[in-house]
Amino acid sequence: MVARSYNIFSIILKYAVDMLTWEQEELPAGLEPPERGDTYYCMLFNDEVHTYEQVIYTLQKAVNCSQKEAVSFATAVDRDRNTSRQSKPLRVQVMHSSVVAHQCFALKALSWLGQIIQYSDGLRRILCQVGLQERPEGENSSLVDRLMLNDSKMWKGARNMYHQLLMNSLLMDLKYKKIFAIQFAK
Repeated sequence: MVARSYNIFSIILKYAVDMLTWEQEELPAGLEPPERGDTYYCMLFNDEVHTYEQVIYTLQKAVNCSQKEAVSFATAVDRDRNTSRQSKPLRVQVMHSSVVAHQCFALKALSWLGQIIQYSDGLRRILCQVGLQERPEGENSSLVDRLMLNDSKMWKGARNMYHQLLMNSLLMDLKYKKIFAIQFAK
């Protein structure tokens, strides 16, 4: 049962990390839909650098919409207050609908993992082992490392979901909390 849980958690967590950190337009082999449509999403990322007013202004200019519509869009993008006054371009990325669909499914998979590990300390520890295991690529190659290194490139829902999973797994066990702290400090 332990080996099977380890394998299942490895597959699910690797898939989720791969999809949430995916930067190419084409999906990996085997994940492309049978018929690739011509549907794209324009993703406006919450970068935690811009003020709410900057986002509204940029949306009004970019989408040619009213201030009320821009406020509605901005509310969907930015649910926390931003206090920084820095001036960098907003991060916008055009993504194919199949990539967005896989990312949404990856979030559901992370949510499921979060629910499953609540049933048993043993399952939580297995997930910790899977997340912190170094890959053949070398230093900073664990799945947790990849998530942390790509944190600022992810959309807010993805960041929140994996942060919650880290808090409910790695940070709940003294042994894995220490390992995570050492890796985080590198």
